[in-house]
Amino acid sequence: MASNPSPLPGLLLGLALLPCFPSASASSSTPFMDWTACDEDLQAQFPGLRSRMQCARIEVPLDHQTPAGGTLLLDVLRVRAGDPTARRGNLFVSPGGPGVPAFFFTASLAETWEGDFMPSPDKRRISERHDLIAVQQRGVAGSPLLDCKSDAILHPYADITDDRSEVNLAAINLHAATVAQGCQSQPQSRYVNVDQMARDMEAVRQRLGGEPLNYWGVSWGTELGAWYGALFPQHVDRMILDSNVDWTRDLYHSWIAQGPARQEIFERFVVDQVIRSPQAWGLGSSAADVFARFAGFLPTSRQIVRSLFESPDVMVAVDFLDRTLRSNPALTEPALASLARTHRYSMDERIDTAARRWATLVLPSYFSPPAGPTRLELPPTVSVFHTASCQSSAAMPPPGFWDALGDDAARNSPIGGSHNSYEPCAYWTAATSVRPDMRRLAGISNLVMLQAEYDWRTPRQGAIDAHAKVRGASLVLAQGVQTHGFAYNGSSACMDRVAGRFMADGIKPGRMHLCSDSETHRLHSAPSYLELLRQHTGSHSDVPFF
Repeated sequence: MASNPSPLPGLLLGLALLPCFPSASASSSTPFMDWTACDEDLQAQFPGLRSRMQCARIEVPLDHQTPAGGTLLLDVLRVRAGDPTARRGNLFVSPGGPGVPAFFFTASLAETWEGDFMPSPDKRRISERHDLIAVQQRGVAGSPLLDCKSDAILHPYADITDDRSEVNLAAINLHAATVAQGCQSQPQSRYVNVDQMARDMEAVRQRLGGEPLNYWGVSWGTELGAWYGALFPQHVDRMILDSNVDWTRDLYHSWIAQGPARQEIFERFVVDQVIRSPQAWGLGSSAADVFARFAGFLPTSRQIVRSLFESPDVMVAVDFLDRTLRSNPALTEPALASLARTHRYSMDERIDTAARRWATLVLPSYFSPPAGPTRLELPPTVSVFHTASCQSSAAMPPPGFWDALGDDAARNSPIGGSHNSYEPCAYWTAATSVRPDMRRLAGISNLVMLQAEYDWRTPRQGAIDAHAKVRGASLVLAQGVQTHGFAYNGSSACMDRVAGRFMADGIKPGRMHLCSDSETHRLHSAPSYLELLRQHTGSHSDVPFF
């Protein structure tokens, strides 16, 4: 779950949850929303939604179970239904994280579902029939913001997979412990957790008039949605949990599964493809050849491949850069860039074009100055990620467990890597949230889980295990698909159809529904959930993703 201060830090992860309510209608004493025009920057990004977007800021308790203990301010967005005459209710959406801002995600869903790019008539009906509601996670926006900071100094450490020496492990663990202490030292951190965020959603539901809650949560958003559903099953109408952690157990179990899942995806989508057409890729004719090529790379080259392990195009680009720098270590960045632009990477035109693009993108990593010591001061997105994640794992194993996990990953999952062995939560001493009994989700008659067969951030076994424990839930598995999140159109025509008909029309799939390879495939031209969020944030590392 770690942030690795290497030239290309590994991406982190994402989840979500909710609270309780007395009756189907809001009390006359419940304050309602004071809607205003949204920030001009948000409106400028979605001009077609300008007349439908409304924003509000509301006051909620710091601790919903002890309301007299102070308050904080939450930001809320509403995108009104595209067809008001067909409106059937509110749809709360969560992009996960924890720590991912929700406004861009929510507005972009309406734009995508109703747009002409890879259209889905079934998904279009979702935003035509629902007001889309986003509640910014406490600590990310509103007031107060959560900033994990202190006077402590964060010292860099060597690559977490390649250097498993005692000296480097000590540096890694000191870094993790410093982050944990900096987050716990903030007075409001004890209130930044999935339980309070779930109850924030319930407070907003009541202020919106008490209509039953519809929900679509991605990644960590499944934790948030399941938590809410276990607290308030009687208030849920339709719920989609998309790309699931195992929300029946402490969150850290999902982190443990990530390294092997990364390795599996590399072997399935890179190695297999390379050895089927060895002349086109030029990386060897057997799996042993490909892994030997990786093992012989420069440390920076290995870090790049681990960070961008899902495409063989990346490895082709890195192979050229690595060989060129080995033969001429004194090459300057401009000189290498010139060679990268003119090099012929493959006789296959598509591979050649893609590899040249990747070479241009990753080349600066070879010339990045080494990281130096910095004072601990994390932005709110990362602060909320660590704080909310740590408070979702009551039985966190000690540091030695994570050291051993990293050692095993370095031996057995060299591409998957040891990044999950960086674990601030192993040093978390503050109270954690008490997980509700997730069997209460059986009280929700319309609960659908969406899952890709290949998803390293939320590996499929977590969804399968959670599904087995909740009677009545439906699991839709996209066989052969490698992606994370089905909220945006295009990753799977089957998933688009099943999810759209369920949320818009109430047509629930069976207990287990398989989207087969014949109708499900990852379209290279379809922007993924994470790709669109990265475009908005402009960074691969500032926003953590589960």
